[in-house]
Formats: sequence, C-alpha cells, structure tokens
Amino acid sequence: HRNLFGLGQSLRLAGEFSRVANSADATFRWPWFLAPRQTLALQAAYGEIDTEAYDVRGTRAYAGLEWPLWEHWTQSIGISGELSRVESPEGRENVRLAGLPVRVTRDTSNDLLNPTEGSKLNLEMTPYFGESDTTLTFVRAIVDGTLYLPLDEARDFVLASRVQVGSIFGETRGSIPANKRFYLGGGGSLRGYKYQSVSPLNASDQPIGGKSMFAVTTEMRWRFLDDFGLVPFIDGGNAFNNIYPDFSEHLQWAAGLGFRYYTPIGPARLDLAFPLNRRSIDRSVEFYISLGQAF
Repeated sequence: HRNLFGLGQSLRLAGEFSRVANSADATFRWPWFLAPRQTLALQAAYGEIDTEAYDVRGTRAYAGLEWPLWEHWTQSIGISGELSRVESPEGRENVRLAGLPVRVTRDTSNDLLNPTEGSKLNLEMTPYFGESDTTLTFVRAIVDGTLYLPLDEARDFVLASRVQVGSIFGETRGSIPANKRFYLGGGGSLRGYKYQSVSPLNASDQPIGGKSMFAVTTEMRWRFLDDFGLVPFIDGGNAFNNIYPDFSEHLQWAAGLGFRYYTPIGPARLDLAFPLNRRSIDRSVEFYISLGQAF
C-alpha cells in the first residue's frame, strides 16, 4: 500500500519460502516525517534461515530515520533488536541483541537493475550489545563500493567492478553469534562456490565464519541484438579469522560466463562459474539464475 494514511506512507508485507529461508516481514515507511525529506522506517520480521553454516530462528525489529546529506548522498540511523536461537557446528545458543545501525550511501548509478554508468558506495557500521552464553559487545562494519564504466557511446560494453571489505571488532570469533560472522560464496558474493562455503572451516570442513572478509569481482558486460548479453567475469575473496583481512592466506578465485536476456523490468541472468583453486568441498561448476545484474 503506497498511500496508507493519505500522506504517502507505504506498507509492504512480504513472505519468503525456500529451502534456505522461510520468513514473513512488514515494513512501514513515512516520508517527510517531522522534517522535510526525512523518512521514518519501521520493520518487524519473523523467520528461519537454515544453511550449512548455521540455523537461525527468531524475530527482529528495526526503527530508524533516513535523510539526504548532499546530492547523491543519504544517511540512516536507527535501533534494532533481535531474539533468536542460533545453531551452528559449534553448538546452540539463545541470542538477544540490540544494535545501533548507521549507514551512509552515495549512489550515482543510472539504473537499479541494469546500471551502465556511475558508482555506488555503501558504508555500514553497527555496534551490538546483548548476551548469549556471555555478555556481548562488538561492532560489525562493511565498506562496499561498485563502479560502472561504459566503454562506448551506446553503452553496449560496460566494465563493472565491485570491492567489499568487512570487519568485526570487540569479541573473539567464537563469541560472535554464527549469523553475524562473515561468509562468502553464492550468486551475491563469490560465484563458483556454494552459498556461505568460503570461510574458515572446522575439522569436518564445515564453514564457521570469520571476523573479516574481502571480496572483489569484475565483469565485462556486452549487450548485443538489443535483448541479449554475454558477461565474462572473475570473482575472488575469502573470510578470515583475524579482525582485518589477512592476505597471507590465499583468496578463492572463480571465473565464468554469464548470459543475459533484457526484459522490460531488467535483465534475466544465468551465470556459470568455475572455481579456479578448487577445494575438496567445492563442485566443479556452479550456476545462478536471477533477475537483475549480479551487482
């Protein structure tokens, strides 16, 4: 509903049902709340996520304010709460967390699902306070930057690159709830590897998550015959036990080729990715189907 009380307030109800996640959430947004161009955002959700790295079931809530800083820049600040049961290869724990998420973004890209020029920069930092088996105090920070560079006037050739860096401060890796640690792998982070499989592993080769991560990807997007596209790409990255990415440990790399069919609402995507330094737990090829470019 895009005009709930007659002042542009929106209400969105959503559900997700899959092998990995089952959830329901409600999001309410009130533009021009108390001040021009300031938006109130409220969200409540309940659900379960079940992956090889962890199984989480619980509720979460968020309340925050968003407003523009300068041209192309926006900022948000809020408060969040989570009550969840987290099971991982290291055991089971009941987690209660309060967070103070802060986000600053800069977006000069020209399209949501198929950007052909511009850039994006997303800076996120969330201090968490709470308890599980012990009292918890830690800070989770992520820097995410993308660049879209058209190589011809018609923008049929676009070089796209993305770099992500993350770090968690304040607790040992084992004390941080498993669902707050860093993992890579999958269509949204590191193609060529199973979802969340790129991270420190235990003795049984199960992912246990890291305190930091680094990921980089580059694509050459070629559009031809108006509706079709080919996208060769290379992805690399890893999650680490240390607070900062440890480049003395090797990165996992993958290369692949993507196929695009451009629809009126955005490109339909099929990516085939092949791990270049394959581990014993990795398959020889992974494929991904989605709507919109990979980033």
